[in-house]
Amino acid sequence: DIDIHKMIAEASRNKVFIALILMIDVLHQQSDVFDYMLRRMKKPAFISHKKLIDALESRDPSKAKKCMLNHVNSLIKDVNKFCKEYQPNTSDSEEE
Repeated sequence: DIDIHKMIAEASRNKVFIALILMIDVLHQQSDVFDYMLRRMKKPAFISHKKLIDALESRDPSKAKKCMLNHVNSLIKDVNKFCKEYQPNTSDSEEE
């Protein structure tokens, strides 16, 4: 998963995006965390990656931008949903 992000970042020539991806890669946690989350939610990440790669390969900047925005927005929704649905019940520990 991180390799796809590196490839897209390098192709974008966006220095901020490249730096962000490199920082995430240094932490070595991004893939594990998101893979775990998406597996629990039964949501394959490769679908949005495939759409983005297809748009990039077709050299369609507006389609690529739309795919990237959809990917990021979907990820934000998935993280929020995961946090609400799968967070541990903390009410028991608060009562003690």
